[in-house]
Amino acid sequence: MQLSQTFKDGLNSLGFNQENNDCLFLTDDYKQTEDLSVKLQLEKAMKFEASAVFFRNEINKLKAQIYIYDHTQLDSDESHLSHIQKMVWSNGAVPIACIFYRTEIKILDCTQHIQDDNKPVYLASLKIVAKAHQLYNKNFAVKIKTGTFWEESSVKNKFKFNASSYDILIRWIREIAKQIAFSNSNADERIIKKIIIQSIMIKYLEERKDPDGNSSFNQKYFQKYGSCQEFVDVLSNGNFVALLDDLQQDLNGNLFEWNSEEKNLIPTLNLNGLVEALKAYKRPEESHNQILELIRYYEFSYIPVELISRIYEEFLAGGDDTLFSQKEKKQKDGIFYTPSHLAQLLVDEIMPLHQYISIDIKSFTILDPACGSGIFLVLAFKRLVQWWRLQNSLKQPNIQTLKTILACLYGVDKEYQATKLAAFSLCLALCDELSPKQIINELKFSDLTENQILHSDFFIEHLLVKEDKDSAQRSAFKKISNKKFSRIIGNPPFDRGALNLYTKKWEKENIDIPQGQIALKFLSEALEFLEPGGLQCLIIKSSSLLYNTSSTEFKERLFSNYNVLQVLDFTPLGRNNSLWDGADVASAAIFLRNEKPDFSKNILHLIFRRTKAVKERIVFEVDEYDFHFVNRNDAINNQSVWKINLLGGGRIASLVAKSQVLNTFEEYLKAEDCISMEGYQKGSRGKMQPDYMYELNSLPTSAITSRGIDYKQLESIPNNTVFSKVPQRLFFESPNVILWENMGAEKLPVFLNTRKSFSFKDKIISLKSKTNDLKILQSIVKNFETNSDFYRFFIFCTSSQVLVNLNSAILKKDYMTLPYVEDRKGFFSQIDLNIIDDVNTYYQDFLRHGERSVILDKLEGNELKNSIELYGIEYCKLLNDIQNNQKQNFKIYEVCELYDSTYICIIFKYSSASLKNEISWKKDGLEEIESLSNFQISSRLNSQRIVRYYHSDNTIVIVKPNQKRYWLSHKAYRDADKTLIDLVKNRN
Repeated sequence: MQLSQTFKDGLNSLGFNQENNDCLFLTDDYKQTEDLSVKLQLEKAMKFEASAVFFRNEINKLKAQIYIYDHTQLDSDESHLSHIQKMVWSNGAVPIACIFYRTEIKILDCTQHIQDDNKPVYLASLKIVAKAHQLYNKNFAVKIKTGTFWEESSVKNKFKFNASSYDILIRWIREIAKQIAFSNSNADERIIKKIIIQSIMIKYLEERKDPDGNSSFNQKYFQKYGSCQEFVDVLSNGNFVALLDDLQQDLNGNLFEWNSEEKNLIPTLNLNGLVEALKAYKRPEESHNQILELIRYYEFSYIPVELISRIYEEFLAGGDDTLFSQKEKKQKDGIFYTPSHLAQLLVDEIMPLHQYISIDIKSFTILDPACGSGIFLVLAFKRLVQWWRLQNSLKQPNIQTLKTILACLYGVDKEYQATKLAAFSLCLALCDELSPKQIINELKFSDLTENQILHSDFFIEHLLVKEDKDSAQRSAFKKISNKKFSRIIGNPPFDRGALNLYTKKWEKENIDIPQGQIALKFLSEALEFLEPGGLQCLIIKSSSLLYNTSSTEFKERLFSNYNVLQVLDFTPLGRNNSLWDGADVASAAIFLRNEKPDFSKNILHLIFRRTKAVKERIVFEVDEYDFHFVNRNDAINNQSVWKINLLGGGRIASLVAKSQVLNTFEEYLKAEDCISMEGYQKGSRGKMQPDYMYELNSLPTSAITSRGIDYKQLESIPNNTVFSKVPQRLFFESPNVILWENMGAEKLPVFLNTRKSFSFKDKIISLKSKTNDLKILQSIVKNFETNSDFYRFFIFCTSSQVLVNLNSAILKKDYMTLPYVEDRKGFFSQIDLNIIDDVNTYYQDFLRHGERSVILDKLEGNELKNSIELYGIEYCKLLNDIQNNQKQNFKIYEVCELYDSTYICIIFKYSSASLKNEISWKKDGLEEIESLSNFQISSRLNSQRIVRYYHSDNTIVIVKPNQKRYWLSHKAYRDADKTLIDLVKNRN
């Protein structure tokens, strides 16, 4: 495609020009584009009238970030800009749109809906010939493709996922449900749900327009009901039941099936709230306001079908629960419905586009064993359609082909409503591939719930009690019981107590399911349905497998008998609603192939950090420090390997391994004739009432902090208190050492108590010397004061609880398994101490606070110089120790801030050891760096955030984002280790 000079100049002003065919692609050239993912994303962008798309890397594919519009031949039209923003926002395709006119550039925030006055939301309005903007300038493109744009202080608070069309629709559905239930207090909740679900589908079909902008649905159906113009008119004038009858007759599939009792109830319901939501002129919080109906916030025709499927999951509260307490019910049952961006990531991983060449779609089958409303099945269907199109020169499949593809999909769910919704979602996905006329004139749905989307407990054969009422589910399950599937994918429930109804075993291996975790039962039992060589991806609660020290036998069978390929670890996103909608849970996705593993090949452990871009669902952002490769023997036998990676990996693992040659604290206590015990437990079922428990005052947990014990808070225990566990009296008597099971703010809370005897609860430990040797107790407390930094580090890196399930609470076992350090100076090197400090100060804080952590701060002023110099010293120290050359060594030569100081480039030179040099500090001075241009660095940043460049003249260049986390000592050691490997490879 030939670009006008005006458009080229505009692209150049934002730095897009140098990204052509790397990150910038023109939509008109989509058929010639080699990258399959880019090709299909460009085709999609054409539906939104975009001229070009700017991408950034997401793990192993490019993801659209900006839609670019060439309007250089048009006059500026604000109403058209509003139309663009509404389309893009409704779909959620990209967060930003750039529109280029002859003399100006309009940049729109597409994470927000249009304003109340029908005007777009501008991020910037730039004159092409004006002075460069502070944020939107020639560095804009590089910042977007590397992700540093989202960390800019002026940007951080602008982009919010909770302003998306999906979020507004979710809030509307909750509001509608309340309104209908409130105004129709006797209405069956099931009927209310059914009305809303079917209305969303009808509205979606109505807004599907032909190339001339006409709705075939409108013409065929609505006009005959009193000359209605749209669906909301039908709802308002009482013809909803007649429309449902017509749709059931014309479309089949039992999607619009209603019995006579239900039909008689519908006209009695007040559906005004539903009408308002479908009109889309109001937000839920304005539902009672009078608003001029001029602006539609969202359009159903642009909302992706997978989002509608996800919206449907709002209705799956389970059991007889009311609409008002779904969130509590879902979390109690361990049900966390899959956000669409996570489901898309996992489908991309298990069904990558490039596999289309080797796939026989007719024999390819997919199972979701806990399908919910079918979001994984919808996305798998869309991927199968893409595979078919790539196999057939991008042709559009006809209805029969689409039905053949649909026949590849199977789902199981124990909730009847879920199977109906999953079938509904798949029928919507089918419609999404058809033109409005094909839907009206040719489409007849099949009833997917007969043979594919099955209402059954996936563990129906594992129930402890077999009952006649389960016969229908048992019969349904037999339809897949002998099938083998090419792919199994899903998000089973995480409820820890849900296995009480079933055998708590992995049946084939006859071993216990760790923690009675039902997700692990799904993980293991689903393998029986996987064909040889087939792939499975299930989401699990990460604490039940990766960070659970009691799951060794389960891991041994899993990792020994199946080829676990990779673990995508979302544990850092298990806080602050960073991944799951309205819930916090640490999770991971396990990918495995049904074949024996090759123990010479490692398992990828990829950790997703909580950054602004990840939390706001802009992109799943990772860099090379998040990739860890786990030896299969370690995966089975090293209980800490996953947690060490979670904290940062690299030399953290070496330090933990080094310290494990020491005696544990428990072994030390035994050798010194000391004993330990946790405090008492109260319990209504307890029977223990020893007299001394009422004679001693008790220390509440609030009376102990990292600073000491507040004896003023000691309190008596009422005489009617009963206990389920009580230690011997001697553990409550002074002198003793008190250890609180908590990390403490700055040091472990370990104190010598010689003042008083008192009792305490079970989250406090007492150490006693059998011989009442006060010196031993004093030495223990002193040792903990001296080595608290290392002990906290070790617990952070090895505890199955802290930073996974809880922020600061630890277990007695965490204390007892500490390597007991008796010679600090002789044991720790300066490198060890730097690593300990990085973990204690920064890495644990990053896990707890994510995008608000100080580790993401930009380095400026003296902090920038000090941090970079320390990084350089530690990096060079490792290289020079290995080189062991007295005459030459590595030194920092030059530091340059790039791209408005969002990146830092350091140049190291291998030169005479006797030569002293002053570090040269520059800003945006790359043209002065020998043999390295801005383009060379920019091109290398296309696929990664970090660049290492080795030049033949003994020069090393490292380019990384300007964030504290990239310039810590621990990162210097990881970089140095990587450099040494690279240098050896280069020599070979």
